[in-house]
Amino acid sequence: MCETFRRAAAMAMAVLSLSTVSTSAEGFNAVCAVFNGDRLIEQNRCDRQTIASRNEGAGYNVNVYRWATGGKTVTSNVEAFFTINGKEGETVFTKDGCDLCAKNRSSIRQYLLRRLA
Repeated sequence: MCETFRRAAAMAMAVLSLSTVSTSAEGFNAVCAVFNGDRLIEQNRCDRQTIASRNEGAGYNVNVYRWATGGKTVTSNVEAFFTINGKEGETVFTKDGCDLCAKNRSSIRQYLLRRLA
């Protein structure tokens, strides 16, 4: 496992352990969904919070998607590596007007985000 991927996974795991991400119902501006193949596992309102971002040189992004149910999903991009909840992932095709489609390679589940107008 390369050092850059370890950093990406460590960033995501550190954010997952934060208890400061609000779970109030205010401010939800998107719908998040998790699929296992074509089977819907969960769908609910959510909100994205950018925790860290740097785009010059070797850039990185860490985003927390907080669900109305109190859960959270964390994605991070560090250089060319993408993680979802600390596991290796990949961004995949855009599906039915979604703004983000990502796959967790260890669980094979897909995470989709669609912003609300």
